[in-house]
Amino acid sequence: MPTKLSDFRPIVVLSVIYRLFSSIINKQFMNVLEEANLIHTAQRGFMKKGSTLEHLISLRTALAYKYQHKQEVFAMALDIKNAYGSVIHKRFISILKKHGFHSSVINLLTSMISNSVMKVLVNGFLSSPFDANVGVPQGDPSSPAWFNLYINSSTNIQEKLKGVQIFNITILLLLYADDIILIANTKIEMNSSLKSLGCELKKIGLALASKKCKLLAITAKAKLSKALVTIGQDIIATSSSIEYLGGICTFKNYFSWSSDNPINKISNQLASTKTSNLYLNSITTTLMSKIISLPRYACSFNGINKNSLDKADIMVANFVRKAIGLDYIIKISHF
Repeated sequence: MPTKLSDFRPIVVLSVIYRLFSSIINKQFMNVLEEANLIHTAQRGFMKKGSTLEHLISLRTALAYKYQHKQEVFAMALDIKNAYGSVIHKRFISILKKHGFHSSVINLLTSMISNSVMKVLVNGFLSSPFDANVGVPQGDPSSPAWFNLYINSSTNIQEKLKGVQIFNITILLLLYADDIILIANTKIEMNSSLKSLGCELKKIGLALASKKCKLLAITAKAKLSKALVTIGQDIIATSSSIEYLGGICTFKNYFSWSSDNPINKISNQLASTKTSNLYLNSITTTLMSKIISLPRYACSFNGINKNSLDKADIMVANFVRKAIGLDYIIKISHF
């Protein structure tokens, strides 16, 4: 459980009308991004032509290939400090202009992300209103697309760095929104990649949360490496496992892959969810599905079998149906 204020991420509860409006805008915006190829192929988060499965397979293949060929390899799972909450509005608008978006589109998106007034609800107490002058709200249907375009410049490192060559394909950077994997052949290459990525993120006001970043480094002799890498002033030692998109890669003289016990996690999540805070028009319903992340479990390294997936789907559906009173509505309609 989070213990520090910085560990919490606010979820914005929006009106049904705005969410519907934003969903319509997002659909059109995503079409433009994909048709114009404005988002680098390294980014698979919330994209129509990508999924968690592609990145998980890429990561697994790169590590397995290096291991089998007795070659050194470094893989690092990276975390960005308050990623969505650190988006600078003026910089985002400048990115839209750079890509040639029409002024009417820019004005519309500016009105959606700027001049917002919010309140915070904590333990039943509502704060005074304040202006949200930075960040894109988690809970807005358009935020993932906005963030993908905002962070896209980080892929510039692809042009400067070597990466890992697997079957004539270069694997260096894997992005799923703000979930990042860096892969390198050596300690020197990894440090160079971290430095380059850090510089690109700094240009747009983002930074890596070094304490949440994990390194998995394997020597040519198929042993855990003792090599150290640096993020700013922080030194990162290798660990025996890294997690990415619901999958866990563990190394104990060989690689093993697993998903992180989804059925138990889902049961615990549902047990701790307050039904009094769950409404049909609340972001809580969306939030719960994101936390549980059923698609990620289905695509994780070993995945989960179909029976477990069906069981999880039924658990969530039954909980939501009862919490928002659909059982009662159905009984009345039958009467």
